[in-house]
Amino acid sequence: MDTSMHRCIGTSVHRKSRLAIEHCHRVRQQSPDTWVFWVHASNAARCEESLRNLADRAKIPGRQDRDSNIFQLFGNWLQDGKVGKWILVLDNVDDDELLQKPLSTWVGTQENTPRHVPTQPPLRYLLENSNGSIIVTSRNRAVALEIADHKKNLIEVLPMNSTDALLLLKNKLDESAEKEESVQLVEELEFMPLVITQAASYINHRSP
Repeated sequence: MDTSMHRCIGTSVHRKSRLAIEHCHRVRQQSPDTWVFWVHASNAARCEESLRNLADRAKIPGRQDRDSNIFQLFGNWLQDGKVGKWILVLDNVDDDELLQKPLSTWVGTQENTPRHVPTQPPLRYLLENSNGSIIVTSRNRAVALEIADHKKNLIEVLPMNSTDALLLLKNKLDESAEKEESVQLVEELEFMPLVITQAASYINHRSP
């Protein structure tokens, strides 16, 4: 199975992440046996922490070796095909160092003297995978395009305008609301259709 790759870019961290969350929820509803791995990838440290936590939960062999290359370990585990169906979400990949700057690791030599050996950039271990689906979210268009093999795989997330957002809220609410309150609500929700719809559903549920 070839890897399915999608990249979401936009000005809002929350908007892109919520769309990725919604997509994963829908996939899980349709295919409950699909694994979903969420990685906070704003920088190398956060990314490594997320991968180590996931490796612990999945009980990946070799995870307890703190000197291991967790990016390579996790990527190899996904690649071996034993995991089954999976989605890997790399959230907030805004730093191009994750794609450009090689990792470094200490290894032993025949003389038992450790030496510093460079490796490939962290995310390359995860992106170069022929199984499963990968979703990458980023506010950095240059980073997103670098990851993308084709522009058709790039989904640009743009906000609704105020008029459309207010109309959506009005159509979703069972009862009419004050315009001033509606304007404030859609602004706080960043004019995102999915979140406006969810908020309207919550309001309807709470209404007497």
